[in-house]
Amino acid sequence: MDPYIPHDMHLTSILFDWGGTLYDHSTKALFPDSKQVLEHFSKKYSLAIVSFAEDTAEMNRRFDILEKFDLRKYFQFAIFHPDKNNMYSLAMRNLNSKPENTLVIDDYMQRIAFLKTIGCHTAWVRRGKFSDQTPTEKTGQPDFIISSLSELIGLI
Repeated sequence: MDPYIPHDMHLTSILFDWGGTLYDHSTKALFPDSKQVLEHFSKKYSLAIVSFAEDTAEMNRRFDILEKFDLRKYFQFAIFHPDKNNMYSLAMRNLNSKPENTLVIDDYMQRIAFLKTIGCHTAWVRRGKFSDQTPTEKTGQPDFIISSLSELIGLI
């Protein structure tokens, strides 16, 4: 389901959240369409993972999982960091991308508000533990509301 399709998007980069977006912590596996979507979008855009991690041990576990599933080849880099806000700006600087040219895909509606205020396009993957959230004035309306990553292939 998409609220509207922004026809003026001139994307150069896509930032993916990790847990709940690409990787299912409960099953310790990638979501079924993660690799297909990464393969598709890596041919058109610069990709990065930007995700909150509480400590170095958690960061290292996530990098190990990227290796295990052979995902590093799709990304210019991955940021697993405790600074929830600055990591997006850092990622865009490293990709040489402006917010208006960046799509951020996340399963947590509360992050959408911050990303919209800095000018990013957003896609909310409505599944998992945050699937009962709904857009509000405080969170802002994501550009896309999807239930699986593969839905984006036909939208952008």
